[in-house]
Order: sequence, then C-alpha cells, then structure tokens
Amino acid sequence: MRGSPMRPTSASSSVGSGRQEPRLIDCPKCGIPLIKIKSKKEETFGEVFIKCLNNMQGDPTTCGFIRSEAQYAAYMSSLEHRKKKGGEMWRLKVQVLEMNQQLSGKKDSAGVVVVVAVCVGVVLGIVVSNLWK
Repeated sequence: MRGSPMRPTSASSSVGSGRQEPRLIDCPKCGIPLIKIKSKKEETFGEVFIKCLNNMQGDPTTCGFIRSEAQYAAYMSSLEHRKKKGGEMWRLKVQVLEMNQQLSGKKDSAGVVVVVAVCVGVVLGIVVSNLWK
C-alpha cells in the first residue's frame, strides 16, 4: 500500500483518553467488516475514519461506506436509539437485513430452484392431463 493516502490504524488508539470507542460492525451496505484508518491526505492528515474493507478509493464500483470517527459514532448512536425506540419493528428490520445478506450470495441457487419448480410443474401438468384423457 505504498503511497496510499490512508492506512489502517490500531484497534485502540484512544486508550486513556476517557472516551469510549464505538464498536466496529459489519458494513450496513455490503456486510463486509468495517476497519479504522488514519488519513494521510494533506487536507485530513491524521484524522481517523471508519470504512468498509470493500471501499477502494477512486473505484466507484466498490462499496461507498466511509465515515469520519465522529460521523460513525453518531451513526452507531442513532442505530441504538432506533433499536430502543422501534422494538419489534426494529427486530424485524434487522432480521430482514440479515436474511438479505445471507441470500445475496445464493442468487444463483435461487434461480435453479425456480427452474426446477417450473419443470416439476410442467411434468405434473402433463401427467394430470394424461390421466384426464
């Protein structure tokens, strides 16, 4: 990563500072683990950011999740607030998101299931039509 404007940082950079670090979760967009990086760009030098491992600078085809440390803390706080306030609706939303992430890797197998179901339906239709003759 030579010449890269941002580098991953150590997990506990604020030990002894008295503030609690928000825990890193999986990316809410693509489910890949988030990492903490420290900027090497001139305009943001030394600032800490939280980003998806799948976020490649300058590549618009990769995940776009990146937040400053303060933005990420606010994001996590809002998630906790929604979780407490939403109750059952929040739990259902989380379940749907988890199922969506699980199924995202199984799109090909879902297509196969549909094709097999259609074939079985056609065969059953032929059998039933022959029985009615």
